[in-house]
Amino acid sequence: MFGLFGKKEQKEAANRIGVEIHRQLIEALQTNELSTSNNLSSAFTAGYLTGFIWFGFTAQGYEGEKLLNKYTKHICNGVLPGKLYDIFNKQYAALELANQLGKTDEIELYEKAIQVGVYDSGVFSVFNRNEANNFFNYLTNQELQYEEMPG
Repeated sequence: MFGLFGKKEQKEAANRIGVEIHRQLIEALQTNELSTSNNLSSAFTAGYLTGFIWFGFTAQGYEGEKLLNKYTKHICNGVLPGKLYDIFNKQYAALELANQLGKTDEIELYEKAIQVGVYDSGVFSVFNRNEANNFFNYLTNQELQYEEMPG
């Protein structure tokens, strides 16, 4: 099944992922704009987007890691043009610095967020209309609902 889809189908898959991220972000802004704005620029955002996009593609039958690198900018610019991709990149740079300085709290938040994004990508389905909610939950300071990955 992997590699059998063309660019048009890949872009459609990317757009489906972006729509779900966009829905959560808009609902978070409508619910609590202040906390959403504050929490958006965090290691959690970079980790969540990484996990959700990677496994969002995988769940749709694609090579998730390959398409993560190819479509993250497209997805982020579709969700929050000119801002979300910048936040994503700045958080990765901050994580590299945190790693060099031994600041484990930021690294742990990032790693937890990847797990949460992966979990949500399994909950979210374009086929049965389930919705992911943990990005919304984090942005609005609500409890995350997920199961940790083994290992």
